[in-house]
Amino acid sequence: MDVLLAALGTNSYTPTRYDGYEIESPYFTYALIRKHDPAKVILLLTQAAKKMHWDAERYDYKDKGDTKSHPTLRKVLEGSVYGQNRVNIPEGFPDGRDEGELWAAFNIIIEAVPENCTLILDVTNGFRTLPMLMLLAAIYLRQAKNVTLKGIYYGAFEAKSNDDQGRDVCPVFELTQFITLADWANAVRAFKLTGDTALLAESLSGLSETGSQERLKSASEHLKTFATYLDLGLSLEVQAASAQLREKLQAAEAALAERHAAFKTLLEQVRDELESFAQAAPRNLDQMKETLKRQLRLIHWLKKKRIATATLLTQEWIVSWEMVKQEKQKRIFEWAARKIKNPQIEALSKLRNQLAHGGWTADPLNVEEAVDTVERIIDALQEDTVIPETAPKPQPSASGEKPAPKRKPPKKKSQRGKKPKRG
Repeated sequence: MDVLLAALGTNSYTPTRYDGYEIESPYFTYALIRKHDPAKVILLLTQAAKKMHWDAERYDYKDKGDTKSHPTLRKVLEGSVYGQNRVNIPEGFPDGRDEGELWAAFNIIIEAVPENCTLILDVTNGFRTLPMLMLLAAIYLRQAKNVTLKGIYYGAFEAKSNDDQGRDVCPVFELTQFITLADWANAVRAFKLTGDTALLAESLSGLSETGSQERLKSASEHLKTFATYLDLGLSLEVQAASAQLREKLQAAEAALAERHAAFKTLLEQVRDELESFAQAAPRNLDQMKETLKRQLRLIHWLKKKRIATATLLTQEWIVSWEMVKQEKQKRIFEWAARKIKNPQIEALSKLRNQLAHGGWTADPLNVEEAVDTVERIIDALQEDTVIPETAPKPQPSASGEKPAPKRKPPKKKSQRGKKPKRG
C-alpha cells in the first residue's frame, strides 16, 4: 500500500506549475497525489495550518501585488476524483518550538505510518525542522515497521524559472538517493567493524545508473561472494575474491564518479582495506611466501572483527609457515604433511575445538582468557620479524662484470696416522 506523508505550513502558497506534473496548483502535495495515487495520505498540520489550509473554504495570497484567493487543499480534493476521505490528519500535531515538541511530532509521525507500507515523502512545506524529522522518521520506520521508502520529493518553489511559454515552472528534486548514501555510510561502517560486505552489496544493487548497471551489478555480486567466503572462513578464497573485488570496485567507482562522488569515496575506502591481503593466485606454490605474508595481514585485520575466524586461520597459518621454513611447500595442501606441533598450535587447537563444538564441552570456555590468548599469539606474528625478506642476490658491478665468487678456505690436512718426528 502506497502512503504519502506530507505537511503544510501557514504560508499563503502561490499557484505554480511543477516540472513533470501537468497541473497548476499551490499545493505540491496535490500534484503528488495525482501522480502516485496513494491509498492513504498522512497530512501533518499544526492547529494554525489546519485552520488555514483545511478547515477554511479558501485562503488569500499575493500575486504580483494583487490579492487573490484559492480553494484550500480540502476543497481541491473534494472537487477531484481523489476526494478527501483518504486523508488522515493526526490530532494535536505540535508547532515544534522546543525539543520536547519535536519528539512529540516524531512520535506522532511514526505512530501514524502503518506497517509494511510503501512510503512517499513530500518534504516541501512545514516548519524548517519538520522535513528533517520526516526523513529521520522514514529511516526509523524502515526497521521498526518494515516500511519501504519509495521516494522523497521536494517542490522547489524558490528555484522556479520560465518555460518556453513564459509560465513559471518549479523544478522537483528527487532526494531518495541521499538516504541511499546514508545506507552506504552505515554499510561501510559495518564492513570496517565486522568485515561483512553483504550490506554494501545490497546498497550497491539499489543504485540504477544508465549505462553502468552491469558494472554496479558485477561489483555487487562480487561483494556477496566475498561475504560468503569470509563467513565460511576460507582464507585463500577470501584473498582471491579480494583481488577480483578490487577490480570490480574500481570499475564501479568510475561508473559513479560523475554524479555520485560521495559514493565513490566510500567504495575507495573499502578497496583500500582489501588491498593489503588481496592476491590473485594464492594457491600458487611458487608464491606461497607472498600468500602467507598477505594472509597474515588478513588475520590481523580479522583480529578485532571476527575472533573465531582469526583463531582458525592463525592455527593453519602457523602450520603453513613452518612447512615453508622447512621447504615443504610442495606438500602444503596435503593433510598428512600438515601434522606439525608446537605450543602455539596446541593452544589454538584446543580453542578451536571448543569453538567448533559450540561450547558443548566439559570445561566451559573462559572467553576473556581465550580472546587474550589468541590476540597475544597474533600480535607476536608480526610480518617484518616472522617473515624475513629473502637475502638479495649479488648484483653485477658497474663494469658489467660478475662479482668474483667467494673463495673457500683451504681444508686443514688431517694429522691422524702420522708419526711424530724424532728429535
